[in-house]
Amino acid sequence: MTPVGVLGPQLANSTVSSTKSRTWQELLWVQVCDYCEKTTLHGYRYLTEPGRHWVERLLWVTVQLLAAWGVVFIIMDVWEEYLNSPTVTTVDSTSYPIWNVPFPAIAVCNINKVSRSATWKLAQKLSKSRNVSAEELFPMLQYLGRLYDHDPDNTKAMQKLHSILAEHNQDVDTMMKEDSVYLLCETQKCFLLSSNIKLHSFVQLTPRCEDLLVRCRWMGRGKSCKEMFKMRKSMEGYCCVFNYIRPTDNFDDDDESRNVTVGERLSAPGYHMGLTVLLDPQPDDYYYPLLSSYGAKVLVFNPGDFPDTPSGGLIEKLVPPKTEVFFRLEATSVYAEPIVKSFDRKQRGCLFSSELSLLFGDSYSYSDCLMNCRIRSIHTLCGCLPFYFPVRGRTRKCNLLDVPCLHKYREKWSTLRPTENIPGLGAEMQESISCEECSPACSDTTYHVQTSSAHLSQTPYLRSGFIENISLKNHSVFHLYFGSRNTLRLKQDVLYYWYDLLSNFGGICGLFVGFSLISIVEFVYFFTLRLFFAARGAEDKNSGKNIDSANKIRGLGARNRDIYWREIIPRQDVTRY
Repeated sequence: MTPVGVLGPQLANSTVSSTKSRTWQELLWVQVCDYCEKTTLHGYRYLTEPGRHWVERLLWVTVQLLAAWGVVFIIMDVWEEYLNSPTVTTVDSTSYPIWNVPFPAIAVCNINKVSRSATWKLAQKLSKSRNVSAEELFPMLQYLGRLYDHDPDNTKAMQKLHSILAEHNQDVDTMMKEDSVYLLCETQKCFLLSSNIKLHSFVQLTPRCEDLLVRCRWMGRGKSCKEMFKMRKSMEGYCCVFNYIRPTDNFDDDDESRNVTVGERLSAPGYHMGLTVLLDPQPDDYYYPLLSSYGAKVLVFNPGDFPDTPSGGLIEKLVPPKTEVFFRLEATSVYAEPIVKSFDRKQRGCLFSSELSLLFGDSYSYSDCLMNCRIRSIHTLCGCLPFYFPVRGRTRKCNLLDVPCLHKYREKWSTLRPTENIPGLGAEMQESISCEECSPACSDTTYHVQTSSAHLSQTPYLRSGFIENISLKNHSVFHLYFGSRNTLRLKQDVLYYWYDLLSNFGGICGLFVGFSLISIVEFVYFFTLRLFFAARGAEDKNSGKNIDSANKIRGLGARNRDIYWREIIPRQDVTRY
């Protein structure tokens, strides 16, 4: 008789497996619902809250997606701004003392570039060795002024004058400045370093500093103008310069020429504590003035820069005769934090003093870089340099035959090519010089000058003794001084430090979705540690339930043994068989 099995092992195993599968799915969903209900993020509890209509849930899903889009959009915008302009300039101090700011360099230039008396002397000397009278040479020598303004008018006269000067080995730079002829003296014997120049034929055509500067006073004390001012190169030609710390006028590659000295500084404001100079422009000696007026031009510039007007680092002021002029100085200095150097040049938009060291050593300046760029262009196009330009290496000085070339590109050399394509500046893009290697200096000082003037009176200065034994005719006086004890100081720093970026991003996330660093910890906690312990607890509970179910099944199997058909038949019917 075959027994009938009521319950077996297959039924028990399938029951445990399905129970375990349903437990993991339900457990994960329970954790999601629990997280949405208890998280600090805004609005997430409405997504899984019981009893909510599906329209409400859809609305909150849309709101969360829009909030997430807003967070990403604004964070990307802030990050792009940081990458494009990672530095910012802010006010570091409005009371930076003047004794920490270098006093500017001062160049006093006579409007007249060629002395009438010196030109007459040169004409007389040249006429002695040539069959040309001094009266005929005198007006011809006026064309030497064309080396300043590059006027190409009457080229034939300039060519004739050039041939005369070439016969006498007369160098333009030598004629304009006396100190350009160097003497080497040893044991009471002097030898000219340039053997083709005769000392007896030399005449300085530029008005002398000794004639232009009559009296000087510095910080309330009278000083010798000859000791204070030296004749140096500038864009106005040779001028009388004070506090110019560059040891040479040229852009040489010598390491010695790159070493600069410390300039003058003031300890107190006021015109009586600044620089005061009595000038005599000598209108009777004018022979080639660059302006249709009398007087002198005062150039104010950084002590370490070449005084160059097109580079933008120079201030020009006029001092007319019979006038007392007050130049009130204000300075703005800027410095950069060392961390700024870690960014790319284009990102920070400036250069440190140690950069481009092959060209400028440790004294880089924006003005000198533009000047060097202009020098390179002039030398390429005309093969020479004006005599008052800084020279790098062996470069020929321009003579009268080069004036037409200098005039042709004069506008080009005065225009700096824009770094971006700007509509309407097509001509400037063509007729300009490109100086992409030049950027403003990260640490620099700029000066601002306020001017006031009055008629010069001799009475106050007679009491002070400043113009003692001097009869004022066409004289003038100018004062250059700091008007205040305090100056403005700017600082260039990074736009955002790492903690600034973290704060900005956190604020944006907090504004839109209530996100914070704790939210990250919270999310990790819910779906790692908490989920793990919840799953472990569920497994223990399920295993307990499964054991109970198995025991019940085994007990049932023990009680319900195999049943035979005979046992199912009623007892009274057994006798039949």
